Amino acid sequence: MSPDFWTTSAQTMPVLALAIVVEARAIMAGWTPGEMRTVKSMQGLAWATPLIVYAIATPACFRSLAGERVWTGWPDIINFGITMGISTLVISPALELIVRSNARIVAGLTWLFALRFSLLRFRRMPRRIGATRHRIVAGLDELSGLERELDSLEATVYNSDHPTCAECVASLRRIDTIREKIGKRRVELNENLEELENIASEYDRVRKRGVTAFNKLEAQLERMSLSGEKSKELSDLTRSIDAIPMHASAKSDSSSESTTSSDSSRP
Repeated sequence: MSPDFWTTSAQTMPVLALAIVVEARAIMAGWTPGEMRTVKSMQGLAWATPLIVYAIATPACFRSLAGERVWTGWPDIINFGITMGISTLVISPALELIVRSNARIVAGLTWLFALRFSLLRFRRMPRRIGATRHRIVAGLDELSGLERELDSLEATVYNSDHPTCAECVASLRRIDTIREKIGKRRVELNENLEELENIASEYDRVRKRGVTAFNKLEAQLERMSLSGEKSKELSDLTRSIDAIPMHASAKSDSSSESTTSSDSSRP
């Protein structure tokens, strides 16, 4: 590897690190605590990765410039770190400009994706609920059969004139086995019931999120129409929202909620 590579890398990486730190502090100063945690985590990872690479690769550059032998994989790591640092400093502001110049379209697409994601989860919920109910019913049937068999064996042993006979001993062993199975089936039944409750609560949350996303998207489209922004993107958003089956249910839910709130406000 040419010495110019190590010299250029040793000069470039600290400069990029300083620029990333300055940009990170400026952006983090405008963050609201508790909001957009996923985006913040991804942005933090994009900042931290090149900084870590610079911290461990810069000493390797100095060792190579001092005449020491270094690992042959360092140039690839340095290239990756510099590429990611430049991308973080250049691509992120470019995307921000694109988003700011098309803020309403991006907001509409965001709510559209959220609505479609909620709809996909909403469609899968009935199958999960049906499968869990089937397991619960099957578990109850099996538990009922085991309890009947247990009662029969206990009655046989209780009414036997010779409790120490071979048949009674075998029945007692079978009773122990059945009691163990009953305990396991009860644990499985409680787990299935808890899973059914979790699915039901998740079903309600997904439904509410879908209704919220629909209302936000519809409001965004209405604002865009009132502002006179007639464009191909607006037409695409309108066609997309009309093609979603949740349209009717979400609209009825929102109208029923508004009717309830208006009725409650009357004296």
